[in-house]
Amino acid sequence: MTMDQFMTDIMEKKSQKLLTTKEEKILILDTLQTLQMMTILFREGIHDVVIRMSERETLEWDAGVKRFIYHKDETSRYLELARKEVLFRVRPYLQDLLKKARESLK
Repeated sequence: MTMDQFMTDIMEKKSQKLLTTKEEKILILDTLQTLQMMTILFREGIHDVVIRMSERETLEWDAGVKRFIYHKDETSRYLELARKEVLFRVRPYLQDLLKKARESLK
């Protein structure tokens, strides 16, 4: 491998990493925006709603504090303050939580 090929390979990997980082940021910002919109909607009278994500994880809307809470094992945290890995993990379950909240209104 020549030095030019080596440098080209490094630059391609670096640009792929930047692209991945940019895509991750977009997904995180989109998830946070969705959470903000859902919080506004849920504050209008949605009672406590809980979705089980797995055996060890649950996603909850707590009407008392009017926030989304992520529970894993013995730990809990407000969803908007969670790490990006948690936001990626929770993202598909937000729609299920919204459906369950609509059903609770009926």
